[in-house]
Amino acid sequence: MTFQTLKKSRSNFSSLQKELEKIRELEISFQKSKELWQQELNQKKLESLQKIEVIINRVIRKYAVAENFDLILYQNAAYASDEVNISNNIISMIEELSQ
Repeated sequence: MTFQTLKKSRSNFSSLQKELEKIRELEISFQKSKELWQQELNQKKLESLQKIEVIINRVIRKYAVAENFDLILYQNAAYASDEVNISNNIISMIEELSQ
């Protein structure tokens, strides 16, 4: 290998290293942007779910008062017969609000 070839190879290697470093920097930047967008998405999702929960709670409260209920279980009922299950009534009231 001649001196010129060696010099050219070293220059090419240096150029490749610079390009690899640029790619690494872009990858890090992309990852940071992705994480920020994911955090924002999660925050928006949480805010939306909280708004929905407020609506559901208002409708349940309104239904409970109108139908003279003393207790309405919101989550985790082990069993509810069709006679006491008011889920469809609550869903209908929520649908009416969205129209």
